[in-house]
Amino acid sequence: MPTAREILDQPAITRMPADEREIMRDWLVRHQHDYDEFQAQVHLGQGLILGDDFDAVTRRQAQVSTQKRADLVAIQTTSVCLIEFKSRIGSRAIGQLLIYRDLWNTEHPERPVGLLLAVGRTADPDIYKLLPAYGITVELISAAATLA
Repeated sequence: MPTAREILDQPAITRMPADEREIMRDWLVRHQHDYDEFQAQVHLGQGLILGDDFDAVTRRQAQVSTQKRADLVAIQTTSVCLIEFKSRIGSRAIGQLLIYRDLWNTEHPERPVGLLLAVGRTADPDIYKLLPAYGITVELISAAATLA
């Protein structure tokens, strides 16, 4: 299993917006030992399927670049947690997590999602009140110490 530092050094993570990457780092400092496995930038869904008019490399690039991507999947035994990191948690996080849950459960029926988690520094107060109704847990997190 990759360490928190190894996750943060993955190319897909280094291309995340700096504020979201920092929030991920701060969350991992607090929770890196709570889970058995982490998978970062997990591709979900079909993506764009180009026809045979395109070469195999172009078809694959188009598909991968248009698939949905969960920021982090945290696995503990058979329980899966899908996590989205945002500076300010709002309606976008709700939509992403609900869609990602359905895509994950379709692609991984043997290991369904048990927890949807939106992690950020702040949250839109109107959205914050709605999140529990959608089965989404919110974790507001302040800056953390460096990784061990």
